[in-house]
Amino acid sequence: MKKPLILLALFLIGLTAFAQEETLFDNASVVGGFGGPLFVYSNVNNEFGSGAGGGGGVIINQFFIGGFGVGLGNFADVNIGNDRYEIDLGYGGFWLGYVPLSYKVIHPYVSTQLGWGGVSLDPDKEVTNDPDYNDAVFVVTPEAGLELNVFTWFRLSFTGGYRFVMGVDDIPNLTDRNLSSFSGALTLRFGGFGHYQRPKEPSNW
Repeated sequence: MKKPLILLALFLIGLTAFAQEETLFDNASVVGGFGGPLFVYSNVNNEFGSGAGGGGGVIINQFFIGGFGVGLGNFADVNIGNDRYEIDLGYGGFWLGYVPLSYKVIHPYVSTQLGWGGVSLDPDKEVTNDPDYNDAVFVVTPEAGLELNVFTWFRLSFTGGYRFVMGVDDIPNLTDRNLSSFSGALTLRFGGFGHYQRPKEPSNW
């Protein structure tokens, strides 16, 4: 009976010692939050156009985590038989970012959007018996660029990235490749961003 108790005590001591080691989030703290619109410029089925959406998040040290939603539509078409359909692509999900040196007027900005959504085809006619087509998709968009501090409560980022679209299986004449594209984005962030990143001034004493 004593031996299992001794082994259990040793295990708990070892677990406590392990828990005292430093980890990535030991010093993590929420320093602010933000929200705002975003505008996306990209190709859909080889046609250039724009879309819009919005998002927001919580700022944890130099990182942020939150959510977003984007809609792209009314600028790209696909032909099926003798009919022409408008392509609508919409998705939303998680938004992760890393913004170092954010106390500087201009600083790096990196983020990744991971979302679920759908693509639909609407007949390019007001009155028609043609069927609608719909499919679910998964979208990943890594991006990187620069952010400008306009005011203490407003920041503007300019980024470039690539939108990976996966899951287009049930729509004729349309594939993942038709919806995947290099993209540019303009993001407006309003909120409180904290001042924890500004290095302390050296003491003269």
